[in-house]
Amino acid sequence: GQACVPCEIGEFKSDLTEDRCTACNNKPNNSEYTEVGAKVASCPWSCNAGFIKDDRDNECECPAGSVMSDNGLSCICRPGFTLDGSSCNPCMPGTFKSSKGSAQCSQCSN
Repeated sequence: GQACVPCEIGEFKSDLTEDRCTACNNKPNNSEYTEVGAKVASCPWSCNAGFIKDDRDNECECPAGSVMSDNGLSCICRPGFTLDGSSCNPCMPGTFKSSKGSAQCSQCSN
């Protein structure tokens, strides 16, 4: 007989009598499928680095204090926020940042 082989990541087979695996199509933008051998069309997925699942667990979005980059592939700090490690934090009192990106906040002039 034939050996059972699990479907590749991003594919599923809901019935053992099916010969071929079928491609999944449920992952949102900025995510990847995560497991082999899926048995249902809604294959497991996780958000790419820098993105988080939204409240409904069906989209990948930028964390608080950040916005989507112009190319839509990453999150960058929104104006008024600066990169501190791996997260965007508000500028400290007495400082500001008027553009999006990872630049540091600047001192306010008196």
